[in-house]
Formats: sequence, structure tokens, C-alpha cells
Amino acid sequence: MNRSGTRSRRKSAAIEKRLRKSRRQSSDQARRSVRCWLLAAATAVVVATTLVTSFAIPSRESNDLLPILCWLVIGVIWLLYQWLHGKDHVTFGATSLAILIMLVLHTTSGLVKMWSGNPRATINSIWQWIGFGLMFWVIRQLVRSGRESRALCAVMIGVAGFSAIHGGYESFYSLPRDRASYWSSDEAGKQALHRYAGLEPLLAGTPGRFHFETRLQTNEPTGSFALTNSLAAFLTPWLVLAIGIFLGLAGRTSEIEKHGEDHVPERSRAASGETSGQFEVILVIALAALLIGMCLILTKSRTAYVATALAVTWLVWRGQAGGGLRFSRRSLAWILGAVLIMIGVAIGTNRVDATVVHESFKSFSYRIQYWQSALGIILADPLLGCGSGNFQQYFSQFKLPETSETVADPHNFILEIWATAGTLTLLAVGWLTWTFCRESSTVENPRQADGQQDRTSNVMPVYLGAMVGGSIPVFLLTSHELFLLLPFLLVIFGINKLHPWVQAGSLSPRLLKIALAGWVINLLAVGGIGIPGVAVTGWLLLALALPRPVIREGALKRRTSGLLLVASLFLIVAFYITGLLPIFRAGGHLAAANVADGQAQQQWIQGKSEQAEQHWEKARISWLAATR
Repeated sequence: MNRSGTRSRRKSAAIEKRLRKSRRQSSDQARRSVRCWLLAAATAVVVATTLVTSFAIPSRESNDLLPILCWLVIGVIWLLYQWLHGKDHVTFGATSLAILIMLVLHTTSGLVKMWSGNPRATINSIWQWIGFGLMFWVIRQLVRSGRESRALCAVMIGVAGFSAIHGGYESFYSLPRDRASYWSSDEAGKQALHRYAGLEPLLAGTPGRFHFETRLQTNEPTGSFALTNSLAAFLTPWLVLAIGIFLGLAGRTSEIEKHGEDHVPERSRAASGETSGQFEVILVIALAALLIGMCLILTKSRTAYVATALAVTWLVWRGQAGGGLRFSRRSLAWILGAVLIMIGVAIGTNRVDATVVHESFKSFSYRIQYWQSALGIILADPLLGCGSGNFQQYFSQFKLPETSETVADPHNFILEIWATAGTLTLLAVGWLTWTFCRESSTVENPRQADGQQDRTSNVMPVYLGAMVGGSIPVFLLTSHELFLLLPFLLVIFGINKLHPWVQAGSLSPRLLKIALAGWVINLLAVGGIGIPGVAVTGWLLLALALPRPVIREGALKRRTSGLLLVASLFLIVAFYITGLLPIFRAGGHLAAANVADGQAQQQWIQGKSEQAEQHWEKARISWLAATR
């Protein structure tokens, strides 16, 4: 009887143990499923923000606010799940704290100075910076392994390749076509082209007309960005990253050819993974680097040239990328030869000439003028600055007499932060830089880290999100741009060929930091720290270059997660009231303004000048209401 009871208890204990294991596995699977879907959404937002300049909000001064709502929603869903079922306790580190303090100081400065400038621009800019911080936090929570980090980098290199093809298409075909169409049109046709470019009709002889026609004479591409320098600022870090990956993979291949597979150290094997398709990976990376490099040359951005050269020089000097390989002389010679050939092609097709060197001194003198005016703004209020989003308005007050235009930023991210957010925020940025350098220097074994978290690693959500985010601009293509569907498909094919490297390769954090350094160097002489399409690259590299958070079992305290959840819900409500709702209202004013403008043009053509002036006045009032 006792033996029977003992066997029964053992059997019940075994069943209970299996049930607990099954419940634990189901919980882990559900947690991974939620994280994977959110990772796909985050990837889609990053890709779409880069490729779509005005993210589906057709309103003035929208400043790309819709991605901020996406980051808020992703963060709330993640916190809600952690509050209800979460078992992952994440250690954030000093860098996240530095970012939080910087954003608090930046927001405080903007709120204090809001009514001394343009309140709508200030509010939008504040939310834009909060969105950058949310993006950093979300990426830190969702990217759990080196595979997912490499997948994101592969996707962004593909996005840069697509933008490069788009830029080449503009430089060699669409810009010459538009220029010929403009000069062959009458005055009404030219003003229609002004409106198509997003401008109000520009009258002959005005400075705006002169600047528009001067820019029309150039073949410098812009891609999906508003300015050529913005495109160059986006391409620079991904070109550096692609070159670093290529050098690492080529170095691995050279070691195999020289010593054989069995004599290659394990550390070098990590550079490309144990795959038979490594030569295809090298070919795709090399092609991506060639496309991005060629487009970068076409932009004529001297700052981007210098930033890329310094970053690549640093990369070669350190002799480390993708696992610590020393680069072979042959691969370095290939890169040098490719650069010379691309420069020759650009010169031979009249896309680059001696004016690139001659105008660099003039361009630098303009920047000196901008910086002097920015220092005047800083001295007017060193503590708080002029408020985020108000630089252009204040610049007109401190503009030097010889300055020809009123710029929206000082073309230097340090002066921009200092002038708009004050000394305290700039000191917080300095602290952020110091904590990032210290935290990112932590020695981490990539293989060991991946091995600990392979059970939660899944790169398919990254690919799915990239497909969704990349498809958004496809639906916005005009009939003249349908050609870009082919490069879109080629990018998908190229990312697929990089999958062996994503699965079994290695990506050195030092290479990510060098690419980030190239991005930072570029922003020392161009604007872009607050432009979403440019800024997301820096924040993404900042998040990926840090050691991955330590994920350990143990329920996140409900009190802590609950407070964070309430704060996130408050942010969503505040964002809707102060950010989105005014933009949607402005959409109605813009629609009325466009109707009045169309009626005015028709009456002007019919010779009814008085009625046309009345409708133009209505349009002007509606346009002003839309900017409030």
C-alpha cells in the first residue's frame, strides 16, 4: 500500500513538473512572439522614416510627427506586456540615464522659450527629440542578439543602396529632364513646377526665384531628402560600415587562400561565418559600397568626403572590423582603385569638376558666418538658448550684413544644440558622449553573448519590418519614378544574399563606433541633427554599438513597470493634444488655402485681377492659420 502511494505521488509530481515546464515554455514563446512583432514594427518605422521625408502628414511644419506616435505605441505595448506578464529585467546603463537627462533639459529649455519664438515649431521639435530618445530605448529593449543587430545593419545598408540608386537616377536622368522641361515652359508652367516642388509660385526677378533656378542648374541628387547634404549625411556612416565589413570578409578570404581553412584562427572565422556563400556576401557588400560611394561623390558634399576619409582612415589604422582582422593589402588596393574609378566616372560625365574644390572655400566662409551668428544667439541667453525650433527666427536678428540667406540651423550640431537648448543641455550631451565611450568600451565576447541569447534571437521580424517600411515609399512613387521598383527588388535580393553573414558572421562594436564617428564628423559642418531621416541613423548606431542589455529572469517590479506605463500613456495623450491635433486642424486650413489659391489663379488667367487678389488674401490667411 505504501509502495502504491509512493508511486502515485511520484507520478503526480512528474505530471506537475511537465505542466510547469509546458506553461513556462508557452510563456517564453508568447514573450518572444510579442517582442518579435514589436521588433518588426520598430524596423518598419526606422526604414520608413529614412525613405519618406514627410511621413504621411501633408501639413506645414508637421516635422515628421507620425513616427513619434509609432514609437510611443510600441513602447506602451511593450510596457503593458511587461506589467502583465513580463519576466525580463533589463539593465539600462549610464548612457540611457544621460539621454534622459539631456531630453529633460532640452524640453525644459523649449517650453520656457516657446512663446519668444514660433510655438508650433518649438513643440514639434521637442516631440521630435523625445521621439529620438524613445527610438533609442525601444531598440535597446527589442534587439537581443548579435544576429538581430547584424540584420538591422544589413537592412540599413540595403536602404542606403536604394537611396544611392535613387540619387544616381536623379543625377543622370530626372534632374536633366526636369531642367529641360522647366526652361521650355512658359511662366504659368514654371510656377506650376514651383508648386510641384512644394513652394509657392515664385515671381521672376525675386531672390527666391533666383535661388530655385540656380539649384535647378545642378545635378546634385537629394533622393528622398530635402537637401543634398542630408542625403550625404545619411550615406556616410553606412558607406563606412559597408567598407569595414568588406575589409573583414576579404581579409578572411585572403587568410583561407594563404593558409587554408584549417589554419585560419577561430577569431578570423567569426568575420564571415562558416558558410559556403561567403564570396556572394563579399560581392553584395562590395556592390553596395560602390553604389553608396558613387552617389556620395555625386552629392559634392565636401564635408561628407572628409568625414568618410577620416572614418575609413581610422578604421584601417585600427586594423579591426568584424572580429579583429588585419586587412590585406589587396583588399585595400581594391578600395583605392574603386575610388579612383568612381571619381573618373564622375569627372567624365561632368558631375564633378574643379568647382568642387574652388567652391569649398566659399562654402566654408558661409559656415563661418553662420557660426558667428550662432555665437551671438548663444551670448544672448547662454543658459537656455533660443528654444528648439526657433533658430531661424532668431538668426534673422543676429545675421551678419554679408550673409545672403537665413538658414534654419548653424550647420554644426554642437552650436545648434548650444544655441537652441542652452549650455546645460550641451553639458548633458558631453556627459552622454563620455558615458557612451566608457560603456561601449566594455569588453564583450560576441560569440558568448549570442550563445546566451540565441534562444530569443529571431531575424525574420527585422526582414518583415524592412519589407513593410520599404513598401511605403513605393506607393508614393510618381509615374516617372516607377523605375525604382526594380532597385527595390534588387535590394531585397541583396539582403537575402547577406543572410549567411547575418546568421553566422560577426560585427565588431568598434566598427559601429567608427561608423557613428563618421556620422558625427559630418554633422560638424552640415545640418541634420534634428532631421528625422538623418538623425535615426545616429541614434540607431548609438543603440547598437553599446553592449546588449543584460537580460535575466525575474519579474519586473509591477510598481516600476506600472509607473512607466502610466508615464507613457500620459505622453501619448499629451502628444495627441499638443502635436497631432493641431496638425490635423492645420490640414483643414491648408485644404481651404489650396482651394482659394486655385480659384485665384483661374481668375487671374481670366483677367479678373481684383477677384484674384481677394482669393489670394483668403489663401494667405488660411496658410497663416495652418502654421499656428
